[in-house]
Amino acid sequence: MMNQAWEDAFQELWDHTAHHRGVREALADPVGPTLSDTLHQWPRTRCADVVGIGAIIDAVLRSAPLVSGGHGVERRWRRCAGQLADVALGDPTLEYRHNRAFWSALASIVAYLASVDAPVPESMWGALLTELAQPMPAPRNTAVVDERLHLAAFSYDELWQAQKEALAKLRGSDIRDPGPSTRGARMKVPRTTNADVLQLATYWTHALAQVELKRREMGPHGPEALHQAGIDGEIRRWREALRDVDSYATTGDPAATYPKNEAFWRASGSSSITVAVIDDAPPPFEMLTDTVVQRLPIQQLSLQRNRYRNASYPGEGTNESMWDKLHNDFVEARGADTRDALPGRVGRPMKIPRTLNAEVIKLAAYWNDAWHKLESRRGTLGNLPTEHGLDTLKKRWQEVMKDVHEIAEPGKVEDVYSKNHEFWRESFELAQTLDLFNEIPSKLDIAWDATKTLPDRLADVVGKVAHAIGDIAHKAGEGVTSGLGKPILIAGGVVVGGLLLWRWLRPSPAPVLAAVGA
Repeated sequence: MMNQAWEDAFQELWDHTAHHRGVREALADPVGPTLSDTLHQWPRTRCADVVGIGAIIDAVLRSAPLVSGGHGVERRWRRCAGQLADVALGDPTLEYRHNRAFWSALASIVAYLASVDAPVPESMWGALLTELAQPMPAPRNTAVVDERLHLAAFSYDELWQAQKEALAKLRGSDIRDPGPSTRGARMKVPRTTNADVLQLATYWTHALAQVELKRREMGPHGPEALHQAGIDGEIRRWREALRDVDSYATTGDPAATYPKNEAFWRASGSSSITVAVIDDAPPPFEMLTDTVVQRLPIQQLSLQRNRYRNASYPGEGTNESMWDKLHNDFVEARGADTRDALPGRVGRPMKIPRTLNAEVIKLAAYWNDAWHKLESRRGTLGNLPTEHGLDTLKKRWQEVMKDVHEIAEPGKVEDVYSKNHEFWRESFELAQTLDLFNEIPSKLDIAWDATKTLPDRLADVVGKVAHAIGDIAHKAGEGVTSGLGKPILIAGGVVVGGLLLWRWLRPSPAPVLAAVGA
């Protein structure tokens, strides 16, 4: 027997979203939901909207009983979630470009949930509708708004650079050469105030404290491993910088220029590089300022700020040049280790990017598709595979893909892939071979905060949100737990989805926060 509540809930969601976001039409049929795979009309939901809807649907689907037809529905949701992970984690205010497929899949999933009599999370549904009624914020054209500086990045050293550039622009700067006893190169040093430095010092002290906590979690080998990474030396240097902060910034005029700016910025910059190697992506940085900076025209904004958020590589040139672009960008974004050739192989030392599991999965799929295109041509190439080493290359590439399937795919998406050396070496040889047979590279779109599947990432994110709000969730007295064993929804009138999830999934230079009460 069908559960009418789900049909009513879906109709309400459709009508509500169509009213607040508008509708796109393929044909001039009456507006309304349909269970067809090729919808004629669909709501123009934004990226943040589909993330919020997906969080609720995923929780209910995972907890629903699996009956006949359920495997097909789940596979369809996995595909839909994969698109969300690849596309929806960009700008939350943009219209989601796979809306037609999303709403078509959503209709099928709702029909399945109705058929198995799954309960509708009424309070969550109402809170979701309230959130969807909120207007989407316009993108901000500068990082300084309403007397606050908002910054975010995907690594600590990138965030430090953003802090330095933003504050140099806001306060002015001086070019300083390193002194006789100072390490480093010439630096642009912001004229930060005592108040600025106190807030910056708090942020970087917290970052180093998080590394110290990680040391304890690593077990008996943790102290030695982090010592070799240089963290002990950084902590000593940072304590010296904090002594100056305590002597000058805490007792001085908050608006006065901090007298030890060069030493502070060199110390925090050095710490940021070390922490970036050890710790995960940094939390967003927000700082009170005493100035509202005029918003800039969009054409004057720095392109570097979003360079690594969503990257698109056109299918042009050679496969080796495509490999070079990817390699260089990942070296710059993630850092690298210089490694000699693989054992038993010849080759020059190579910078090996510290690519994450999620990124290797995406890259491996790209090069694997390229290999299969070449493989499909082997019958037309004559009897050349052995002469040109294709058999050997195939064997080695299969080993690479085996490692990706066994290590990267089940691993944590944010962990550094343990076989980066093998992956980058073999993909380089594959690229050269593809060029030998005149294969043309295809286009690649990659999100630098890519995830294996969106629901897995949602579980981790909402776990963080639930932990952060602590007592609030406890006092709500109600919660829905998915099959992941982590809270996907927090009831009591709070929906953890949409823009609140956005803060954790993909911090932006102007973070947007929203928690909607029912």
